Amino acid sequence: MSNKMARKTDAYLAAINVALREYQSKYPDSIVSAKRQNMASIRIRIIDSRFAKMSVVKRHDTVFKFLSDVLNGDTVQEISMLLLLAPGEEQSLMNLEFEQPSKSGL
Repeated sequence: MSNKMARKTDAYLAAINVALREYQSKYPDSIVSAKRQNMASIRIRIIDSRFAKMSVVKRHDTVFKFLSDVLNGDTVQEISMLLLLAPGEEQSLMNLEFEQPSKSGL
C-alpha cells in the first residue's frame, strides 16, 4: 500500500474512532472498538446493555443513523462490519471473527 493510500485509510479509521468516542460519551456503559481488517474495510464492534431490549434491526438502524450523522459518506462506506452486541452475546461467531479475523486476501 502506498504511503498516500495508508494515510487516507488511516484517516477513515481515525474519524470512526472519534465518532465512537462520541457514542461512548453518550452511552458510558458501552464498550466500543474499531479496527481495519484490510485496506478496504473497517470493522466496528459495540457492546451496549441498551441492545438487550432491541431487535437486531433496531440496533443497526440506531447505530447506523448515529454514524451517518457524524461521519461523511466516504468514511461510512469503509465500514464492512457493524457488530452490535448486548452483554452476554459475545459468544457469537461474528464476535469470534472480530477477535480472530480470517486471513484477508487484500
